[in-house]
Amino acid sequence: MPKHSLRRIVTSGLTIWLLISMSIVGIATTGLTLVPSERSVQAAESDGNHRIYLPIVNTPFPDALGQGVVVVDSQTGGLVTTDSGASLEIPPGAVPLRDDGQVGEMTFNMQVVDRTPSLPSEFTPVGLVYQLGPEGFTFNTPVILNLPIPNDVDPASVLGFTYYDATSGEWQMVPATVDAENRIATVATTHFSPWGLFRFSRSDTTWRNTNGGRIRVRNPHRYESGVYPPPDGNLPYTVTYGVCVRSYTLADPQQSWAWTPPQNWTMTVNAYVHPLSWNYGQPRQADWWLPNGTYDLIEVWHFSEVNRSTGYVPRFASYWRPIGNTTVNAQNPQEFVYSEANLDLANFTAGRPPCFGRQDTSAGTGDVQITLNWNARVDLDLHVIDPNGERIYYANTRSRSGGQLDRDNLCWNMILGRPENIFWPSGEAPPGTYIIQVDYFSGCGGSEAVPFSVRAVIQGQVYTFTGVSRPGDRRVEVGRVEVR
Repeated sequence: MPKHSLRRIVTSGLTIWLLISMSIVGIATTGLTLVPSERSVQAAESDGNHRIYLPIVNTPFPDALGQGVVVVDSQTGGLVTTDSGASLEIPPGAVPLRDDGQVGEMTFNMQVVDRTPSLPSEFTPVGLVYQLGPEGFTFNTPVILNLPIPNDVDPASVLGFTYYDATSGEWQMVPATVDAENRIATVATTHFSPWGLFRFSRSDTTWRNTNGGRIRVRNPHRYESGVYPPPDGNLPYTVTYGVCVRSYTLADPQQSWAWTPPQNWTMTVNAYVHPLSWNYGQPRQADWWLPNGTYDLIEVWHFSEVNRSTGYVPRFASYWRPIGNTTVNAQNPQEFVYSEANLDLANFTAGRPPCFGRQDTSAGTGDVQITLNWNARVDLDLHVIDPNGERIYYANTRSRSGGQLDRDNLCWNMILGRPENIFWPSGEAPPGTYIIQVDYFSGCGGSEAVPFSVRAVIQGQVYTFTGVSRPGDRRVEVGRVEVR
């Protein structure tokens, strides 16, 4: 039997761990009421399983809302909330279009995981670690993660976020914006993985003031106003504005190794705030603490049309320009402000800024979506056997039951971190058991063992399976899920 480090669910005698998100999707209709859901959600927490039955939240605005899980498309925004006070805010236009250029859709979730970040001795992890999904995709514009600062932690000591980089196998550190009054830390990111907070290890909070400075970003654009930028814009828009770091020279060179490569330092503010977000109605500005140093900055803009007409494909575009070297310390705070009046796109570079990552597309989703993630240059294949016994995989990409394989990562055109995906559109998934398998097809010239995760979205519930695939592991079952 392969040595998969999987978690607790009984599947054909194999004991695995099952991580299930805690809720169902809330979709907008009219009024502000709580009504019984036609579907129930069975949830599992880290200590003891129990059932939770949650209502759908019907809201008077067109954006999605859910506790633990929410479905968002390319036209709308969304908010994932948790009992702990953590939240995930998805701006309109963040979800990429599909491969065919039509409106995409993604299921977002966040859940507490039992992970302890490994950080340099000067820094200490703070609070809970959250697994965010979907992994393996790059969003059009940064998504906003808000984590609560524990009551026994001084907000002044919180320096940033840490996330697990599966490619390097290390926990990376990035700056954060901290709202001391509301005890919330915030980061903007275009990719998902496990995320948590960290602080300076010593109790002397004056270290923060003497060893770093502030970058402030203000975005006064009113969401769903103005006109999408020329040459042919005619709809209102939302905009993400801010700065990113291309490179840096820290005043204390010994700190350089501790921080993540600066290309992931994204300090942006979106004009959008979900109406039920903790900071709705507040000025759209944020402050980031950065270690003392000289930073090569770029200024970034991402525009997205706001139009909720059924079937309309919103346009979006990114621009950026170099700012150059900027000194950041306590005596020299920096501020950057979005101004539509001074927006001359002819002076900017069109296209995604380096800190946003590659342009991506949405994968297929529906009643059933099963996604395989890994971060190594080997060819793993996802197989799913439907309730009728038909196998969907690279040699049979469409099943008679409606299942489709729309992502296949191969040795010859490998995109590191790009997932494989099999789905059944809404209303087409037959009831019964779906068997999930992972196949070590090729080492692409190597022979390494590869950690992987499989995320299964089944009728609004999210299941996560993890394991390690080794050469010779062919069509190994990692779990089963049910559609009723």
